[in-house]
Amino acid sequence: MAFCDVKTVGVVSAFGPTYPSCPPFHPDCCYPEYAYTETSSDPNPVYAALRRLLLVMGLDAEHFGTPAWDPLGEFIRPGDRVVLKPNWVLDADTAAKPIEALVTHGSIVRAVLDFVLVALRGSGSIVIYDTPIMDANFGRIVGQSGAQTVIDYLASAQQVPIVMVDGRQRVVVAGRHGETLVDHRVIGDPVGYAEFDLGADSLHVGLGADWRRFDVGKGELDIMRMAHNDSHHRYLISRSVLEADVLINLPKIKTHVKAGVTGALKNIIGIVGDKSYLPHYRRGGSRRGGDEYEGLDVFMEVRDRVADFLRPKGKLAWQFGRAGWASLRRLAKAVSRTPGASRYDAKSGSWPGNDTLWRTILDVNRILFYGARNGTLQRTPQRHCLALADGIICGEGCGPLSPDPIPGGFLLGSVNAVALDVVAARLMGYDHRNLPAVMHAFDLVGACCLASFKAEEIEVLGQLPQLPRAFVEPPGWKGHLLLPPSTN
Repeated sequence: MAFCDVKTVGVVSAFGPTYPSCPPFHPDCCYPEYAYTETSSDPNPVYAALRRLLLVMGLDAEHFGTPAWDPLGEFIRPGDRVVLKPNWVLDADTAAKPIEALVTHGSIVRAVLDFVLVALRGSGSIVIYDTPIMDANFGRIVGQSGAQTVIDYLASAQQVPIVMVDGRQRVVVAGRHGETLVDHRVIGDPVGYAEFDLGADSLHVGLGADWRRFDVGKGELDIMRMAHNDSHHRYLISRSVLEADVLINLPKIKTHVKAGVTGALKNIIGIVGDKSYLPHYRRGGSRRGGDEYEGLDVFMEVRDRVADFLRPKGKLAWQFGRAGWASLRRLAKAVSRTPGASRYDAKSGSWPGNDTLWRTILDVNRILFYGARNGTLQRTPQRHCLALADGIICGEGCGPLSPDPIPGGFLLGSVNAVALDVVAARLMGYDHRNLPAVMHAFDLVGACCLASFKAEEIEVLGQLPQLPRAFVEPPGWKGHLLLPPSTN
């Protein structure tokens, strides 16, 4: 059965919304299929929940409870190249938020890796790959999540090579005077990248909008306009991902100010090596052909016109203009002395009317599933994909970079990312029909579709936990995402 036809989602509770505290997160007992002798004296409910999730999903159920149990053997063969794609967007120090609400936890990575190694049977390779935001500290992320200790332990105990890759082609750092600098020491994906040109297959085609309005916030507009224009819609895709036989998607369940929710679909944005290739919104208000914010804002329109004038004038003029904009924004907030003044910080497509980001998300997902290694889009799936979502501690409010932690205590699993995101939205207390990327994923039919079924046909394997309340919505989405009170 093709992935787009799979409409089942596994759900399990973890007997408490807590992560184990001691990396490398050994299980607390020696399971029959467990390949090591070390166990933890402290409880590890996450490892136990991941095992139950794979069983609930029906993976090699006939061998469960025996040393022969190989739940991921349905997707992974010995010798395969396997990529794990966690959500490692930002370190806790930069975000000033708990790491548990920000990223996929290392205990999830450990449990999944153990079963990947069982399926590989000593032959193949593993890459753990992500592209944090440009000013994140990758080393701190993997250290704070416990993943570094996990990799160090498993790499020394296994013949299969395990490599962690920071896939960012460019990283920015703060200079001595607080200015933003590009760190040219960045390696990026060691096997390189491929430019995927979706051309007429891109969901950005036919908008009737000015491509010069595309923006990503922190990125290079010159690169974006080279990649997305009247002739092209290019994405810079990691070759580690393109050359993979299997990709295991490990999203973190949390809110997102531009997309509404970060789940399995949104997490795949991270296979793009340079965020300048990712249109996030179209500059300007909805009354002027943009989707950055609703209506018309003269202050913001002036900003855009000044920016377009200064950008070709050179780096110094551009930095002067950015400094001037920051000063004007502070002045506007000080003069008004009202909560509404913060609206100048909450533009950038952070509202339900963002009609750009969902198209980018679905474009990149179609490349993941249908993109060949030679940089062309095929009509049949090119690699196996599985999504296993971390909902033990979730993020609410101002996600994905500054979410507040909220106990979830669940794990989700599915071959189909769209189906998983529908169930994740329901658990968060949200209506998936108000999440543009999820809603429009059901509109893609025929070749390169992502879901050939309707949302009402999704079957939950396991029991949905009853969370005590809905997640706090992201700023700009208030009152838009919540399910009707009468919904069961």
